[in-house]
Amino acid sequence: MNTKIKLNSIEEAEKELEIILGSNCKSKNSLAPEHIFDFLAESIENSIQEHDTNIDNGFFQKIYGKYRLNKVLRREGYKTESEIFGFPNKLQTIDPKLAETRLKTAITAFKLHSGPFSEHPVYGPLDKSIWDKVLGYLSEFMFGYLDLQNDEKLRYMKDMENKKDRNQKDRNYTSNKNYRKKNRYWKNKKKNFKNGGKGS
Repeated sequence: MNTKIKLNSIEEAEKELEIILGSNCKSKNSLAPEHIFDFLAESIENSIQEHDTNIDNGFFQKIYGKYRLNKVLRREGYKTESEIFGFPNKLQTIDPKLAETRLKTAITAFKLHSGPFSEHPVYGPLDKSIWDKVLGYLSEFMFGYLDLQNDEKLRYMKDMENKKDRNQKDRNYTSNKNYRKKNRYWKNKKKNFKNGGKGS
């Protein structure tokens, strides 16, 4: 599924979810939004908690898992459904509101979780930074099944909000930098004065 968005982390997926929920959202195929939300929530939950899986930890499976992982990381994303482990069941009935709440809760839980992390059923053991990327890529692929109406305005507003935050951080950084310079100047002046210098 080709998408215009690029999601490299859970945090970026969370921002995209806000836009999706704020727009008129329809599915491009038989997968409903609640199927996508519920599947992503389950994938995130499985990364931070113990769950029953029949993981083959044999030598060849480990090599294959590393190969598959490197392929996804190198491409920075998924290309086909066949690359997604446990692709969602389109016939399952899911409550839309519960799926939305479950995904939001799972994202928050992942951001707060420091470890340990579960093994990926295909890729094997992953640390938080790799799980973060993999789940970001997974969100990007799954969100690609959604057709968003009126999302341009929301994206524009989000961009303006992000620019405002960046400008504020830049101003704070410049202000702190100038303060440190001024502080260093007075410390040096004081030091020179003590040493019998001119102080300037």
